[in-house]
Amino acid sequence: MASHAGPVVVSLIVDPQLGPGARHGLSKTREALARKGVSFEETHLLDEARGQALVIVGPPGSRLIRTAAPNASRKLPATPEALLVQHLSWLDRPGIVVCGADDRGLMYALLDLADRIGWAPDPASPLSEVRDAAEAPAVVERALSIYTMHKATFEQRFF
Repeated sequence: MASHAGPVVVSLIVDPQLGPGARHGLSKTREALARKGVSFEETHLLDEARGQALVIVGPPGSRLIRTAAPNASRKLPATPEALLVQHLSWLDRPGIVVCGADDRGLMYALLDLADRIGWAPDPASPLSEVRDAAEAPAVVERALSIYTMHKATFEQRFF
């Protein structure tokens, strides 16, 4: 599935078993590439990728990730929501492997990738701002917000 006619600049090689969070992150990555006017294709097989640059997406245990980046599972933190973004070379083509410890971690990695594609100053090099990362959340709960505007609710917290 190519976004534009012309030479394929980026091949998205995607594990077919993505969860809903990762599919959302992937859609944002596609949108970022399209906004930049970058020609891309999407496939499930490394051998079918025709792009000048590769983005390999999947969970660390998938055959796709094990083939392209066999050491990825050792670099990926083992906590929920952890992510790994790592540059690599596959058959003399530059690439990036994107994986997460779970569906949400993969989604966060893809959302970051989409963000960084948007930062690229040159559409001919849409992955120029992507940096290697192996991250895990510092806390289990990402946000907590208590609003004190409602007097009855606020006073109940004291009892």
